[in-house]
Amino acid sequence: MTVLNSKANLPEQDSISSRELLTKEALLALFALVWLIFLAALFTPEIGLDAASGVAAAHWRAPWIFASVQELLRFLPPFWGGAFLPILILMIWALLPVWDKRLDLEGIFAPAGRRLWWLLLLVSLLFIFILTIKGTYF
Repeated sequence: MTVLNSKANLPEQDSISSRELLTKEALLALFALVWLIFLAALFTPEIGLDAASGVAAAHWRAPWIFASVQELLRFLPPFWGGAFLPILILMIWALLPVWDKRLDLEGIFAPAGRRLWWLLLLVSLLFIFILTIKGTYF
């Protein structure tokens, strides 16, 4: 017999504790990190000319994955553009799933009660996307 949830008229599912969920997410993140390190060691990216080539520092370009940080470093001091702001953005992304614990919004894509968090995510993604395109092609 299927028990229906009165709010959404959907079958109830077994729930797991937030501690168990965070443990599973941490293990998956660790696995992803190990996998990415393995891939980075396996495939070496082409970065550009070496220091002996005589090309001026203004013409150096980072690989596209670091272009946003390189663009930040053009306008901000090294601490703010190279460390603080990128770490702040990553911390916001990491904390987005755990900031809001309201269960009445579970399973709803971008509900009105969580629009601020979605806005933070989308603005930071757009910011990094624009910096990456500018640093790569312009």
